[in-house]
Amino acid sequence: MWWDGSHDWSVAMEGYRILEYIDDNILFHVTGLIVKGRAVDIVYLDFSKAFDTVSHKILLDKLSKYGLDEQIVKCIESQLNSWAQRVVISGTKSSWRLVTSGVLQGSVPDPVLFYTFVSDLDDGTECSLSQFADDTKLRGVAGKPEDHAAIQRDLDRLEKWANWNFLKINRGKFHKFCTWRGTTPCTSIC
Repeated sequence: MWWDGSHDWSVAMEGYRILEYIDDNILFHVTGLIVKGRAVDIVYLDFSKAFDTVSHKILLDKLSKYGLDEQIVKCIESQLNSWAQRVVISGTKSSWRLVTSGVLQGSVPDPVLFYTFVSDLDDGTECSLSQFADDTKLRGVAGKPEDHAAIQRDLDRLEKWANWNFLKINRGKFHKFCTWRGTTPCTSIC
């Protein structure tokens, strides 16, 4: 079996593990930093239509890169390449078109395929990153200008990752929270 425990789950993907609660972990971590008098920035990101826009080609390349058996990759490729759709409006039907992106939602293997697609999201991050499905939380200590610069570099890197993987960050669901203990608020990032 490919995912037999010999392959490490990315720390960022803790939310996929059973009985682990990322928000509780973040709250515990952040509260500890605030009690110590440290400011913390938390940035919430969401990828627009992430499950629908997963590039089949990039997904298959990643499955191969991560060492999945070639026959299994070909089987998944066959399944992905068999998807087609058309539009019907008032009885008028368009021609069938192959679907070149997306993973099904609701079946057992598809969350694993999505996880594999985003498993390199945290590569090279300086701050802490956690994920559950297409929701991503980036957090870092934000007491000094260089801390804000690290968070901004990670945001820039995440945007590049999204562009390379043909995903879009949903600006409407982008939120930044700054926490601190004291009377001087944090400076803004982004």
